[in-house]
Amino acid sequence: MSIFPKFFFTLLGNALPSWLRLYIARVDGDGGIIVDTGHTKEVYADVVDYNPLLIQTCDGGSADDLYSLFAFDDIDDLQLRVVADGGTNADVGQNAKVAQHLWRNDLHNNASIVVTCASIKAGKLYGYQPTVEPDTTLLDYYTGSAAAYSLRSLSTSTTNVVKVRRSGDDAELDFTASEVSDGTLAAWVVAGGGTEDGFVKTWYDQSGNTNNATQAAAANQPKIVSSGTLVTENGKAALEFDATSDHFGFASGLFVNEHSIFAVVQQNNLAGAIIAVSGSGGYYFRYTGSAPASLTWYIPDTTNSVLAFTPASANQELITAIKDNSNVYGYINGGNERSRPSTGNLTSTPTAIGRYAASNYFGGSIQEIILYASAQSANRTGIEANINDYYNIYP
Repeated sequence: MSIFPKFFFTLLGNALPSWLRLYIARVDGDGGIIVDTGHTKEVYADVVDYNPLLIQTCDGGSADDLYSLFAFDDIDDLQLRVVADGGTNADVGQNAKVAQHLWRNDLHNNASIVVTCASIKAGKLYGYQPTVEPDTTLLDYYTGSAAAYSLRSLSTSTTNVVKVRRSGDDAELDFTASEVSDGTLAAWVVAGGGTEDGFVKTWYDQSGNTNNATQAAAANQPKIVSSGTLVTENGKAALEFDATSDHFGFASGLFVNEHSIFAVVQQNNLAGAIIAVSGSGGYYFRYTGSAPASLTWYIPDTTNSVLAFTPASANQELITAIKDNSNVYGYINGGNERSRPSTGNLTSTPTAIGRYAASNYFGGSIQEIILYASAQSANRTGIEANINDYYNIYP
């Protein structure tokens, strides 16, 4: 499919129908690129009638191929066709999964969505501002997680996300994500009297593998309600770890070799583990050094790789760590890639959230940890976009 320069339409001036000139102005204003006139008319007609996405060609994949996803609801066919056209199907495909969900579930009657080349590569939809948060089912799009802990619902099959103990009478109760965010949890904690604090005994695994993170000892449970108020970070519910004893344990053996970690954290102490071995040492993903503490990932395998993440800070951050058969890769807030060689199977795997060995307790907030027993490099930008869209961590 050929692409006509914008000045072609300018030369036509008033010869173009008013509806087509209006359409061109809208796309141009949103940073889109006008495709050939036949396709433009087809897409514009559907904008008027159905308000679908406006699609720009990218990386060799034709605009017709991208448009077919939304016209015929076929992601697999789109992937094959874009590859045949020399396109980059990983970027386009992951963007398409999110776009399809938005198109189905949150259409606006008087607004269109422009998908530009840059937005496809970034895994985001340019110019779209939903009235409700649609990206709450990350695990339904990016399947196969080994364990997933969050205070939002990550799957349509998710029920309870935490079991909470209130300080007033030590009563315990399960809560859904909506009950955490809508005030139900805080009200229940207050009803117990006392200091009106709530602590998490169980952080439920949303992957479907029932590898729940648990802490039976009251003194070691992270806080979720403080003096009757929900603990939050950047406006979203969070677990507060005290840097002294708070941590969870979970079953070992999540990974053999390849794996991926996506974590939303905010650290406030000099050393502490996000996830690590809780016993005598080995695998760790923790902050070390002086404030703001730097993040270090130790992978015990053939090469015993150590990857330093820089720059780490005391701000809320989305941290991604990926190990494949040859290398490990680290990212903070979707950028600043760090990598080094790493080969062979792991000799130890993490068994705790918030603690490394018998010390190095995490201080700060943890809102989400998603673990895959596979290298999620192809899905990384899509997963990060979903997480960042919810937590609004970086631009």
